Amino acid sequence: MIPSVSGTVLFPGLFDIWLTNDQILKLLRGDCEDHAVLLMCYLMHQDITCWLLLGQGIPDGSVAFVLIRTKTEEFYIIHPVQGVKYSVDDSFSPLNKVYCLINQENIWVNIQEEEIIKRTRFDVRKSQDWEPVFNRNIATPLGSVQPNFIDYTHTSTLDVSLLSDSLEKLLRQSIAAWRKSHRTVWNRYVIAVLRKILPLLEQQAWEAGAGPGGAGSGQSLYQFPQVQQLVSSYKVCGFPINLPFTNFAAILDALKSTGVHKSETED
Repeated sequence: MIPSVSGTVLFPGLFDIWLTNDQILKLLRGDCEDHAVLLMCYLMHQDITCWLLLGQGIPDGSVAFVLIRTKTEEFYIIHPVQGVKYSVDDSFSPLNKVYCLINQENIWVNIQEEEIIKRTRFDVRKSQDWEPVFNRNIATPLGSVQPNFIDYTHTSTLDVSLLSDSLEKLLRQSIAAWRKSHRTVWNRYVIAVLRKILPLLEQQAWEAGAGPGGAGSGQSLYQFPQVQQLVSSYKVCGFPINLPFTNFAAILDALKSTGVHKSETED
């Protein structure tokens, strides 16, 4: 949940600078490439075969994703900022062109004439599809700019709790203020049920990407038994929102833009 910030904003007046993993965790900021490299290093540590993928996507334009290969020779791409996994065969994938693949061994340039992702072959061992930058004539650079170990700063449980309470209070007050012509009543029981379910959605979103339908498949919020019980007794209007915390104003803007406060139900 590290916020994504363009490199030109982080370093105004300079070229696009890629941060090392310890720098992005220290600054708690980074662009798409920084997120992708960080995610790739984590996956490599878990012995997952993966590459940094540079290409073109919708709607972001130039993108950096992580491509992983499973033990069954299936390929998936991961959006490093959103944390969503897509099959390369998924029609809803945000990727529409691959420029190159990068890992600790080499850089492979895509030389295939076919640009459609579903028809792209991702086996870098095939020289007719991928041209390696480093070869017998050009040696692979030795060493890495990435740290061997990362020292994590301990997150205070108390600080997280205080921030959560402050944010929830602000959101309640704001929604009530936006609904001036309607009375807003908060149901503590419904809040408690949804609070327990929401953490499960993070895991569900990841697992859904591995299914036949890619990121578009998986269980919806309303298929949880607890939610089914709620909707049988209450009229429910809403959906989960997953956002990194940067400041209160950004969260309020994102919430208000959904228009959920425009519900005309009294309570």
